[in-house]
Amino acid sequence: MQLDYIVITEHERKFAVVIVPRPVLSDTTAAKQTCAFFERQYFHIPTVLMACDKRGIPSSYYGPGDLAVQVLNTPLETASWHQVRLG
Repeated sequence: MQLDYIVITEHERKFAVVIVPRPVLSDTTAAKQTCAFFERQYFHIPTVLMACDKRGIPSSYYGPGDLAVQVLNTPLETASWHQVRLG
């Protein structure tokens, strides 16, 4: 499985945003475990999970509240996205 991600540095804060399938965000335990996995195994920084609707528009977020709000205010379409391969 490949997932898209970006690392954002704004206002002296650095964090990752990972696009995940919507079912991950529907289960709080799965979302918490997924966030912890990425923080521990890949990024070593706070991580926000994001799911998109069928049109590819961000629609759901999971992560520290202040960072999730910051993601809402960040122009993600102009960001440089990368991919991580799992498994």
